[in-house]
Amino acid sequence: MHEMQIPQEFQIAIRDEDEPEALFLLTVGILGDAAASVAENRELDAEVLASVGFAANYFDAFLSSRFRDEISGDVRLLASAAYYLGDRPGSSFVLARGLRAAQGESQTETLLRRALRNDWRNLAMPSHPLYLGWLNEIAALMGAHLAEGSDTARLIQILNWVRHLAYRSGTPRDLLLLDLTAAVALKRVKASAWTNLPAFSGLPKEVWARAIARSGFRRSCGPLSYFLVRITFSQVDQASFRCLRAGKTRSVEIVLRSGFLSNRAKLAVIVAPFRALCQRNRRWFQALILGRGCQNQRTHGCSPSRLLGCDC
Repeated sequence: MHEMQIPQEFQIAIRDEDEPEALFLLTVGILGDAAASVAENRELDAEVLASVGFAANYFDAFLSSRFRDEISGDVRLLASAAYYLGDRPGSSFVLARGLRAAQGESQTETLLRRALRNDWRNLAMPSHPLYLGWLNEIAALMGAHLAEGSDTARLIQILNWVRHLAYRSGTPRDLLLLDLTAAVALKRVKASAWTNLPAFSGLPKEVWARAIARSGFRRSCGPLSYFLVRITFSQVDQASFRCLRAGKTRSVEIVLRSGFLSNRAKLAVIVAPFRALCQRNRRWFQALILGRGCQNQRTHGCSPSRLLGCDC
């Protein structure tokens, strides 16, 4: 009703016996347990994912209803984290974009907010009494991995150490926030193009480095993108994807890069049904397929156009 800007006097009143906050502790507990499991490298089964999805929907509904505006920042943080751990990164990022640094924000909150926004740049917080400079180093190592594909062994070691400190001497709030930060960071590493493309294609990451480092290249895979990349390199004859904005063109780009970079292919033929789509694909691949000399041919119906030479 708030979203539709319905005047307060026409909104459905909350009954006195209703307690919108009754499930708050339960949903925080569900989210915390799931975050700890992910941080300890344990996969979430379907039942736990469903519970995390319930927690995310609850936090989102609580936020939208404006029951407690004074804790809206905390609820938004929890909702964004729950959506991300529940494999709904798009919904998570929509909420994360609305996160702002609050007055008196703790360093653990700052790190989680940056993790949810996937913004690891230029984080230089003062030394923490308990976590010292480890929080800054986590951000620096995550940024280095996403930018350059650097090794994550040191990152995982520090994440485990700060979680150990939080469990031993930290506040309950810090414990939850650091579990969430570790879980989000590890999921981002697992979804990273630096992790998935070498693993699925069988090519070392050095071969992919120029493509991944290119501006505009998607450096992380959401659940659907991960599925498309995986099936791209699987032993299947064909696959059909009809949904819009599912990552189909990006998957074609990845399989073309893999074929050319591994010298398994010298020619690629892309068939598209419409002239506009042919032109779009031609411009796309001219701009994005880098590092190899190639020729592309554009056909409209049955009338072939001339070959366009490009070092694209």
